[in-house]
Amino acid sequence: MTENISTGKGAQVNLPIEGYENLTVREVVPLLPELDRDGLQAIRDYEAAHSNRTTILRAVDKRMGDLDTATDEVKVDGIDSDVSSDSPNQRTESVEKTAESLPEETPTLTDRLVGTTEYDPAASNDDKVMAALSYTAQLLPVFGLLLPIIILISETSNKRPFQRYHAVQSLVLSLILWGLQSIMWIIVIPILTASIICLPFLCVLLPVMIFLWLLPLYYAILAYEGKKFSIPGLTQFLEDQGWLNV
Repeated sequence: MTENISTGKGAQVNLPIEGYENLTVREVVPLLPELDRDGLQAIRDYEAAHSNRTTILRAVDKRMGDLDTATDEVKVDGIDSDVSSDSPNQRTESVEKTAESLPEETPTLTDRLVGTTEYDPAASNDDKVMAALSYTAQLLPVFGLLLPIIILISETSNKRPFQRYHAVQSLVLSLILWGLQSIMWIIVIPILTASIICLPFLCVLLPVMIFLWLLPLYYAILAYEGKKFSIPGLTQFLEDQGWLNV
């Protein structure tokens, strides 16, 4: 079954694996032997432009190479199987064993900061700019709350789904970040600075505070690229409350 996925340029990419963008390496690799060359090429192009997982790209390249050269052996991550004697089911079982032996990919920092990411082809340049500003404004006191509120109460902006989505998300995110930073400034830091022994803890907290302060910049970049993304924990809560239903 093919699945249409929107790219940042508004084009539709037909992927032969349903729900591909949400699958892990171990789930993708066993499905590759079932694809023809066009399907493999579609997977490779999409993977290279997005997650760029080396294990999947290497497995796709090997499978495509086997199809191109029409050799008698299929090699996927060191597992050889004879095409002339092995059925598709046998080849799939062989690849599944290889996939099971693959190590789990360690989530990167960006994986932890963002859940799912989806391009919105309907987002205009104005939508992207306003969405990005709603996160960037959080670097300045008051503006982090003021600009998202202006977007939400503006009749024009409020009718733009992309702007409204990011305005709501950035507004709640701003409240959370301000709360965390306030706790650190008002309670933790005075206690730590009261004793020289506690200074090492202060050296840990200051980078954390700087990270929280700069975090909205990363989200602003994603919004400016025309992406709707989920923030782990926060976005699901907003959806459950119906605040992101646009």
